[in-house]
Amino acid sequence: MGSSIDEVKPNDRFTVSVIIPVYNSERFIRKTLLSVLQQSITDLEIILVDDGCTDGTIAVIKEFNDDRIRTISQPNRGEPAARNTGLRHASGQFIAFIDSDDLWHRQKLECQLFALELYPNSMASFCKLRYFSDDAFCVPNLELGNPSVTLVDAASMHETLLQGNCIETWSSILFRRAVLDEIGFVDESIRGASDWDFFIRISEKYDYAIVNQTMTFYRLHPQSLAASRIGEMEAGCLRLHKKSFAKAPAKLRHLRRKNLLTIYHYLFRLSADRQGTFLRSVSNSPHLLRYASILVLIDPWPFTKWMVKRVCDICKRIFCKLRRLSLKQ
Repeated sequence: MGSSIDEVKPNDRFTVSVIIPVYNSERFIRKTLLSVLQQSITDLEIILVDDGCTDGTIAVIKEFNDDRIRTISQPNRGEPAARNTGLRHASGQFIAFIDSDDLWHRQKLECQLFALELYPNSMASFCKLRYFSDDAFCVPNLELGNPSVTLVDAASMHETLLQGNCIETWSSILFRRAVLDEIGFVDESIRGASDWDFFIRISEKYDYAIVNQTMTFYRLHPQSLAASRIGEMEAGCLRLHKKSFAKAPAKLRHLRRKNLLTIYHYLFRLSADRQGTFLRSVSNSPHLLRYASILVLIDPWPFTKWMVKRVCDICKRIFCKLRRLSLKQ
């Protein structure tokens, strides 16, 4: 947070600096890099921050012979610190992040640059997101004309982001370099929610231009839902909650409850989904029942509806299995 934007002066050679933090991403980094290198705009610098990789990630990166790629190595300090290392070395007028397992549509940056040009007072742009888990997934190669763009003023965006992370991921955002002069760098103390914190801080001062097309593709895989990260994510989200509402206008402080509900619903789903089935989740996850209790205390009705639906789904599956067994007999 203490870094100065003056450490690296903007360079007209590169319109966009793309920062990719990498840690043991050997399995996915090749496709991610290709999706960046194949962007329709070519005046990019691509900064890969090796956060202490111990697998073959760096060997994969070295297969690419492109002078736009730079690799910066550091001891393992975590994802927020790796992003800040990238920011200190970035020289573009615009900055984008992409996680080392995600993918972009080839016109993603072009459409976001169009959005920021269309609304010159906006300082950041994000696009719609699609989740995928299949290794064989391919990004749709549709040519897009000028995208549909919506301008959201700072006050409206700030209110929305205090209720939940509607941008969802670092991989969706592009922002003007000048943003860093006002809001600073990534808060390294908010692990697991540093993106949400950064997006909220932008919205405290600046408008957003939203590209209404799906241009970011977020990969779901077991490592992305590691059990060891759930406690860390909870601590980070609670720091974010305290920090954001300490600065929020009085008229928005009624959103505290909604913010907590969003946090714990996300943590509950994360704990449940990583176990595969709800019943296995209850027996295997040390966090799950505590998160369920907190949700009931914050707002019992939405969580109760969700639980009833899950129980009905389980009963339906059991009934179908018993019916198939009876038919076999």
